[in-house]
Amino acid sequence: MADIYDFYDKNTSKNPISIVSICNKTLEISSYIWNKKLIVVIAGVLGAIIGLVSALIQKVDYTATYKFTIESKSGEGVGSGILSLVGLGSNDGASAFSGNNLMGLIQSRTMVENALLSPISVNGDSMTIIEYKFVCDSIREKCKTYEPEENAKTVSVCEIHYPVGQKRSTFSRVQDSLLMLTSSQLLQKSIKVEKTDKKYNFVNFSFTSKDESFSKIFATALLKEVNDFYIATRTERTNTNTKSFSVRADSIRNEMNKALYRVASVRDANLNGVAKVQVERLKYETEAR
Repeated sequence: MADIYDFYDKNTSKNPISIVSICNKTLEISSYIWNKKLIVVIAGVLGAIIGLVSALIQKVDYTATYKFTIESKSGEGVGSGILSLVGLGSNDGASAFSGNNLMGLIQSRTMVENALLSPISVNGDSMTIIEYKFVCDSIREKCKTYEPEENAKTVSVCEIHYPVGQKRSTFSRVQDSLLMLTSSQLLQKSIKVEKTDKKYNFVNFSFTSKDESFSKIFATALLKEVNDFYIATRTERTNTNTKSFSVRADSIRNEMNKALYRVASVRDANLNGVAKVQVERLKYETEAR
């Protein structure tokens, strides 16, 4: 029995762990930390200051996100394009609004520029969205103290405005350039369109900016522009098809009328022939008597 006990002691109890040793170790660590308390306090204060400064300096980004479905190439799927946002739909099969074409349309510069020129009402004031962007970016606030320089080679943003109702054809070269630059920046940094589920044709559209209100307003306006373009295109196609069907129907009606006229003429000719035979027969019987 002694041999067995010695074997167990040598192989399993070389470094015994007890509650006393754990308590002693904890006291040693606590004592060490207490001796370094000044360093710990300074490190904690510095970390809090750095976090606070970082939070104050770093601006928050606001993202407006929309999720919708697009048409598949075969016209099948769970939705019918961006019109699912407003409860409309279509099953006309493949079209220019299926798949990546619609995603590209949302990211087109024309749609973004049209959205920027859309009118909105802010605190009772009517303005274009691009003007509201300048307000959100504090550009118009800085323009209050702006004084144009004489013989300046460049034009300041403070001198460029986009009033509601101005036709695009009347834009100056400077207005066109600034509008194109603004739309390009939004396309590169703020607008994101991605297909999240290939099986169900789900698409995520998101727009990010430094202003919460502007993110929502612009994202809604951009989708409205695409939606209006979708409806206008589909309506034009439907009208074209309707006119084509109407022309075909008129042609068929004309042919039917001609056929009816020919049948009526044949019937009239046959009736006249029968009447003539009856008259000749009565004349012959009279002479025979």
